[in-house]
Order: sequence, then C-alpha cells, then structure tokens
Amino acid sequence: MKLADLIVMVAEAFGLSVAEVRTATKRRNIVAARAAYGELARRYTARSSEEIAAPIHSMGQTVSCGWRRFDRYLREARFAKTFAALDAALAAKLPRAPERVKTRKKPWMKGKAKGRPRLGPAPVPPDLAHEAGSIISTFHNQRREIERMEKAYHNGF
Repeated sequence: MKLADLIVMVAEAFGLSVAEVRTATKRRNIVAARAAYGELARRYTARSSEEIAAPIHSMGQTVSCGWRRFDRYLREARFAKTFAALDAALAAKLPRAPERVKTRKKPWMKGKAKGRPRLGPAPVPPDLAHEAGSIISTFHNQRREIERMEKAYHNGF
C-alpha cells in the first residue's frame, strides 16, 4: 500500500480533504499520534482477527491471525507511515499554535538563533488527550483479556 493511497483512506475516514492531510503530514504532533493509535485501536477492536489480518496482508506482510502479532506489527517501523497519516488527519483538526512574528536578524548572533523563532507543537485540547488515553487503555485491557482467554484455551481451560 502506497502512502498516497493511505492518505486518501485516512482523509475519507476523518472526513478531511486530501490536501489538508497532505499538508498536515509535514507537522508532526506526538499527542496526536497517540490519539491516532487510539483511533486505530477503536477501529480494530470491533473486528475479528481475520478482518484485522486482511489489510496487513495487503501491505506485504504474511500474518497468521492473532492479537499478539498484530500488536507487535503496530509497533513496527512499517506502520509508521500509517501513524504519520492518521496523526496528520488529527493534527489538521487540532488548533494550531499562533505563529510568532519573525524578529529582525541579528548578525552578531551566529547559528540557529539568528532571529528565527521555532514554532512549537500545537496545544492539544485536554478532552482529546484524555479521550485518546482512555481509548488506548481500554484497547490494552481488551487485548490482555483476549490473551488471557487464549492462554486458558491452549491450557485446556
């Protein structure tokens, strides 16, 4: 799956324009990425493991269904593009930090501090951060529950 297709998919999922998502991919936001992880979790917890394996197969990875492997795959670098795109979609919805006025150049100051104020990450609304955190915790709790059931099943109850 190419990043372009992924951006289109994410744009549709979040109801944003492709251009919005593409420009937002340029500014990363850690909390938004966490929220994206939560959104991804929310989308997949409702499905069966067979359905979860299907999109991963299309990304050129053979996966025998199972939560443990899926969770490991989420952490892999190849999933970083998905997170970047989801992160971008969320970042586009987040309020941006006000752009600071560029100060005049000071020739006596060498290097990066030469009158170019750096733009920090956008402030994340606390309700969104809280919601993302709660989604992630419920996802992990569900995963633990499934693992416990799997273990019980393999041990003959």
